[in-house]
Amino acid sequence: MRDIYAKWASMSEMSEEERQTEGYDLKACQDQLLKKFAYQIKRVEKLSKKASRVNRLRRGVAYGPTPELLMRYDAAFERKLDRALGRLERLQRMRLGRPGPPQIELKSSP
Repeated sequence: MRDIYAKWASMSEMSEEERQTEGYDLKACQDQLLKKFAYQIKRVEKLSKKASRVNRLRRGVAYGPTPELLMRYDAAFERKLDRALGRLERLQRMRLGRPGPPQIELKSSP
């Protein structure tokens, strides 16, 4: 766009005789320039609408979990997995008729 504008700007500084010898029509060049500007204005308006839509969507999205929260989720998941594996081992031993580990009773004193 800048190159075209520079070309037309230099042409506008030419004398009428120079334009005629070069084959430039001032009115046609002005019309082309206005069409180019109108196209660029529409393009910028579309980009502006997209940017505002993206900004609205970005405001509606909650920020992701923090590392501390991820660590808590990981620890909770590991505890659940350990419990499930313990149950599975116990059920497999019972199915095979093997005794399980001795029960441990914990008593707390007041």
